[in-house]
Amino acid sequence: MKFEQFLQSNKNEQVWSMLEFWAIHRPLKTALVDYRSTDKIKPSRTFAGLYHKACGIVSGLIMLGAAPQSKALIFLRPSLDFHPLIFALFRLGITPIFIDPSMPRNEFLKAVKFLRPEIIIAEPLAIWFSRFYSEDFASLSLSITSKKSLGLELPTLDDFPSTPGEEMAQLPWPEKLQLAAILYTSGGTGIPKAVPYTHSIFWNQTLNLRELFGLTEHDRDYPGFPLFSMFTLCLGMQSGITQIDPRGPARCNPQAVAQDLLESQATFAAGSPAIWEKVARYAQAKAFHFPHLKFVTMFGASVTLRLHREWATLLPNGSTYTPYGATEALPVACISGSEIIRQFSTRTLEGQGTCVGRAAPGIEIAIIPITDQILPPMEELHRLTPGEVGEICVKGPVATTEYLFQSEETALSRVETKDGLWHRMGDLGYLDKSGLLWFMGRKKHRLEGIGPLLSTETVEATYNDHPEIRRCALIWAKNPKGERVPTLAIERTDGKRLCRKAAQQFEQHLFDFSAKNPQARRVRHFVYVTKMPVDIRHNIKIDRQKLSAIYSL
Repeated sequence: MKFEQFLQSNKNEQVWSMLEFWAIHRPLKTALVDYRSTDKIKPSRTFAGLYHKACGIVSGLIMLGAAPQSKALIFLRPSLDFHPLIFALFRLGITPIFIDPSMPRNEFLKAVKFLRPEIIIAEPLAIWFSRFYSEDFASLSLSITSKKSLGLELPTLDDFPSTPGEEMAQLPWPEKLQLAAILYTSGGTGIPKAVPYTHSIFWNQTLNLRELFGLTEHDRDYPGFPLFSMFTLCLGMQSGITQIDPRGPARCNPQAVAQDLLESQATFAAGSPAIWEKVARYAQAKAFHFPHLKFVTMFGASVTLRLHREWATLLPNGSTYTPYGATEALPVACISGSEIIRQFSTRTLEGQGTCVGRAAPGIEIAIIPITDQILPPMEELHRLTPGEVGEICVKGPVATTEYLFQSEETALSRVETKDGLWHRMGDLGYLDKSGLLWFMGRKKHRLEGIGPLLSTETVEATYNDHPEIRRCALIWAKNPKGERVPTLAIERTDGKRLCRKAAQQFEQHLFDFSAKNPQARRVRHFVYVTKMPVDIRHNIKIDRQKLSAIYSL
């Protein structure tokens, strides 16, 4: 049976079924490679091996008394056991919870108390943490660790069998709209929020990824974020455990990543722009090219025109891509860097925003008037006309419907209409006359009260293209007179703060540089930082609220 026929005949919308398909039809094909290994022959798993290990984990969890529809807190370093574990939890109907380990402790403990997980599967240090804060982890009834550790007499993932048990035959399937996983937002514009994913959402995200990029089993994946490779494995692609630490992608070793991309002959790579900035600089310095790489996919924050251009010199047979979306709805739209450079860079530099492409399969996009208020149920959305800037709203099979335990945030993020539930992205943008979506920045980051609205993307995209600016952020700050004014915080490529005279000369130069962007020219106050404060997940989203607080004292 061909994969296309399988997809058309499948009705349960379970990604486990995709893994099972490849285990049957491509059992000896390599599924996972541990690129971190220094061995000549790197450790790996075939699709049959991955499937059998996942089946063994299902059997082991059943024997330990793990019940369907319970919740499991996951704190594991990437390994060849990570993916079979997540597949096993999906098959059993247990909901994995993924929380950024760098989340502030109080917020983390509050989240655990709210979610009340029955199971923790974690590294030994995280198990000890759960015992130290036992009151917050009081809901736990089962603890499993990644490996044996002194003082912990607990089952480990190595203890689970590597073959299916008899329990698999009688195991009922989870419903497609049943809770499959809980993922936390990065908290880039507020506190992190718990986003519930159904099995159907994961299924449709996988199909969208396949359609957007035309991916097949012959492609090879190099993931910058471990969970993302679940999708490519479902498409029969070889994936792996990479040199990139998900706790700090900006700390990656660009030499190691570049070498892996070449040796693995990866055709698809995805991750934070913080990764690809470092790899691009290294590859250009060493005169590397990546002839096999067709798709360098960047998500987590806006991608500069400079980065698109840098990668264009490194990809003789490929391009960068910037899928637009969020934890709550992904992908919403997508566009290639080659299209941006060829067709839309001039409009971006003139302050018209960043084009993020056309709607992804099954996604409907609407632009509504800007408001910070909860919107009541309505017959239909008040849609703005093409070219009018408003808040981006989306509807489709990959859009989530709520935040857990946060009723006010849920109410602020959704609109009920007769046509269904819409998710408010919290982003500003517009649709042009050809149906392309343009991103203008986060709604919370807009500056109002000083004439026409100023949005971050209309200003920052121009200045980010200056060779002496690494990145910048539009914020409110106080000028020398103590007045609250639109301000551009600048991190220079040389990391330096300028003396007063040099700053004045540089700022006059910036004013001339932005001559074709009337929005950028409205900003006449500048401050300099040696290093921007960024988010904990992607290491690329600038914390504008923190910057504004510093420079508003």
